[in-house]
Amino acid sequence: MVLADETGGKIHSSCSRSHMFRTERNLRIGEWAVIENFKVSGVGKGKFRPTNNQYKMTITGETVYSKSDHQDDSIFLTLNQLFVSLN
Repeated sequence: MVLADETGGKIHSSCSRSHMFRTERNLRIGEWAVIENFKVSGVGKGKFRPTNNQYKMTITGETVYSKSDHQDDSIFLTLNQLFVSLN
């Protein structure tokens, strides 16, 4: 998955299958959330990179989600942008 911050910066994010249900329940498309307690690692050469960010975020069992009071109608990531970055 690709996550965006309030400035439009994007980062590639992943989680194990065992954490996917909780992640999907807490991170709804188009809604802002605060994410705490996750791992960040560098992305090596030749690996799949859906963003230009040199880091990748990994959601773990200790990751905590909370609602954000940030309001913004801008959509930083659209399917067109995603397909362009993958090609």
